[in-house]
Amino acid sequence: MKYLLVQILIAIVSVTFLYYLSTLDYFLPTNPDGTVNWYNVTVVLFGIFMFFEGLIATIVYLLQKFMAFGWKEFPGRKLSLNSGIIFSLIIVALILLNVIGLVTLSWGVVIFGVILLLAILFYF
Repeated sequence: MKYLLVQILIAIVSVTFLYYLSTLDYFLPTNPDGTVNWYNVTVVLFGIFMFFEGLIATIVYLLQKFMAFGWKEFPGRKLSLNSGIIFSLIIVALILLNVIGLVTLSWGVVIFGVILLLAILFYF
């Protein structure tokens, strides 16, 4: 139960922190000369990573709990934590590729879907 609460708290704190950063006038993704401010982009990407990791790990953990285990048993944390980290890294990589200008978000979602489909097919 502590694991579930910690994951939910991580997601809430990261959203709150990202909202605070979005209200600041001087926290911009670009410098005045038009170049990318990598410090600010890295902080935002880390916040996005933490949010999606907490959200995905919570969802996978709850799906495991209610589909595979009973009301009194708790599933292992390894699968939910690994899936949360992997999916979060993929999402952050797609956003980073969009910031760099290599892939648009629409193509990134298509690539993410194909990777997810291949992972599911090869896993089973």
